[in-house]
Amino acid sequence: MTRDPLPLPPLKLNPAIDDLFVFRFEDIAIQGYEAHPHIPAKVAV
Repeated sequence: MTRDPLPLPPLKLNPAIDDLFVFRFEDIAIQGYEAHPHIPAKVAV
């Protein structure tokens, strides 16, 4: 809870798509995503 948030990455959409209902996974890109290192913890399953 002491980590400072990283900047939000830009979300790029394919500009050739002009109909919301025809977007596919390949038409969306998240650029420059950064994450903090993981926090090691024991997990019981």
